[in-house]
Amino acid sequence: MSLSDKDELPPALPQDTFIGPHNTSEIASFIDMVFKEEMERLHVPGATISLVRDGEILYLKGYGLANAEQGLPVDPSRTPFFVASVSKLFTATAVMQLVEQGKLDLSEDVNHYLTAFKIDDNFPQPVTIANLLTHTGGFEERSLILAAFSKSDMLSREEYLTLGKQPRVLPPGRYISYSNYGYTLLGYLVEEVSGTPFEQYVDEQILGPLDMQSSSFSYPDSLMSRLAISHLYAQDTWKPLPVLYANVGPAGALISTASDVANFMIMHLQNGVFRDKVLMQNETAIQMHHQLFTQHPRLPGWCYGFYEEEINGRRLIQHGGDINNYASLLVLIPEENVGLFMVINGGKGLVFKFRENVLKRFMDHYYPSRIFDQSDEEVFYMDDIKRFSGVYRLNRYSRLSFEKILGAVLESRIKVNPDRSLKLILPPVLDESPSTWIRIDTLLFQNKKDGRYMVFYEDTNGHITHVNFSVQVPINAVRISWIHSGIFNLCLLIVILIVFLSVIPGWQIVWVVRKIRKRSKERDRWEKRIRLLIILVSGLNILFLIAFIIALITSVEKLTSDYPVEFIFVFLIPIIGTIFTLILTGSLFPVWKNRLWTAGRRIYYTGILLFMITFLWILHNWNFLGFHF
Repeated sequence: MSLSDKDELPPALPQDTFIGPHNTSEIASFIDMVFKEEMERLHVPGATISLVRDGEILYLKGYGLANAEQGLPVDPSRTPFFVASVSKLFTATAVMQLVEQGKLDLSEDVNHYLTAFKIDDNFPQPVTIANLLTHTGGFEERSLILAAFSKSDMLSREEYLTLGKQPRVLPPGRYISYSNYGYTLLGYLVEEVSGTPFEQYVDEQILGPLDMQSSSFSYPDSLMSRLAISHLYAQDTWKPLPVLYANVGPAGALISTASDVANFMIMHLQNGVFRDKVLMQNETAIQMHHQLFTQHPRLPGWCYGFYEEEINGRRLIQHGGDINNYASLLVLIPEENVGLFMVINGGKGLVFKFRENVLKRFMDHYYPSRIFDQSDEEVFYMDDIKRFSGVYRLNRYSRLSFEKILGAVLESRIKVNPDRSLKLILPPVLDESPSTWIRIDTLLFQNKKDGRYMVFYEDTNGHITHVNFSVQVPINAVRISWIHSGIFNLCLLIVILIVFLSVIPGWQIVWVVRKIRKRSKERDRWEKRIRLLIILVSGLNILFLIAFIIALITSVEKLTSDYPVEFIFVFLIPIIGTIFTLILTGSLFPVWKNRLWTAGRRIYYTGILLFMITFLWILHNWNFLGFHF
């Protein structure tokens, strides 16, 4: 959606309505208190923060431990952290520098710049640089082979982009679907048109000019030796986690300090200028910070690299990052010329809640909320409000590989309240309370508490297909039928497994009873054949689930660079099970045709067969039937 499609925004409040951070002693007192409380809440070992305003660092501090085992404290100027997806802001900056130089064109087909491989052209519209920058390229989501456990096992940029090539599954420029692949591709384009390796280009054109001496995309030993180690808090202690080396470098490999990132924020807040150095022209920086794609004029959207969020009536542009229990956040408030960066090195549970809690408390303290004035009146329509209810899966999931199962934890539910408002229940992984939304237009709803908007899409037949809203980041979710939902399939799988597990011991009991009753000789050889087939298929199905879990656990390191050969053997099991299920189906057909047994026995065996067929349907639904890597 272009800027011309946007509605006029309501006028901003007067500047003096928001005071903002300015007194350094007060800032220190407040932030120290907030960090202490939030670190205790989530058992965070170490953290660091930098706060900038009007071209100066207002506050810079490290908290806790960089290495719990060695007792090393966090130094905000010398302790680098993995900043994860905050790296994308540096990649976007590099791309816009090359756009300025005329080496990249935002509206050009990406394939125009690629020589070693090409992006699929299965949609009429090409994928452009602008699509990649705003996460609207429409790529399939894949989570494996994103990182390696050692530098020697890392894939080259070209190896990752070809081995982990992600098909296009959505039309470009239409839906937001966050993509690490897309930003890795942007880094590769930087290499292609500049003639310089991505890491070297960023060092020379961004990190160097910004005096970011403790930052790098290439993991030099001089920085890795003082890296803040990631930790997991379990059993009342911090356990160090292994270092992950990102194969998706431009999307998430940067290590940096709070002091260094402060310089990057100052440069962006000053529209490309840092001290006496010009990294971008004023117009380019302004373009980067402007909303360049949104699913609806009332919703926050994407800039180039940054995404928007509104808190307490203030527009923020930001980016968070998560990898291996690190959680980071870079926030700019352009109107106030304020920037905030924070990162932690682990903790317990949903560690990303740290940054959310700190940001909310920061905004409530320095930019307190206006009393929400319901600017839009609730309207009532005669159509069926229940058409909005259902299960919606966040758009960022795999549609074609067995990684589709990860989408099961990204499902939201929308229910209709008695007063015809909607209740939005987000996935547990987001740890958000249910929210209530009232209808203010045909497909537009508003949050009763904070005024945020939620927008639905419908097809030509009036059926709801998508919903869009914002939870820290702009979200697009596709509607799925209840029969394909994760919770329904899980419940169904549990019932089926109970049936499979009861088959073998159940027939052992029958065998004992027959012995006692002197009926050890099998009367019906056909029935014996069917029983053996059922035991075989049940065993194969159970074996597959066990083998898959074992292969996943034992092959974690191999999965960072390729799909191990063990998975081929594992996925052969359900194929063999399918063959025997078909044989079982054919064996039961003459039983019904010739009425060989009593109706009860026929129904019993056919019922078990139906459970087996349902199990195959579940495997097919989640791409576990066949070799969907």
